[in-house]
Amino acid sequence: EALSAEVNQMWLDEDRRSQGYAEALLAAAEDFARERGVVSIELWVEDDNPRAIRVYERCGYQATGEGEPNLRRGATLRFTKLL
Repeated sequence: EALSAEVNQMWLDEDRRSQGYAEALLAAAEDFARERGVVSIELWVEDDNPRAIRVYERCGYQATGEGEPNLRRGATLRFTKLL
């Protein structure tokens, strides 16, 4: 059975954003997972967070079309990436 992993709650301080830290964190998580035989990673992002969505898309994550209602606001969208 193929192994998968999930990125759960990534957050950066405002003064660390737009400097490549998010991409570096994702790359490190992907390397860690890949070394352990993981073949895909998924994550969920709030639909009203276009900045985060752009980061994930730049890093190769693709929207699956799946979503879940978010109790605080809007919806949470599922993204995946094959390693």
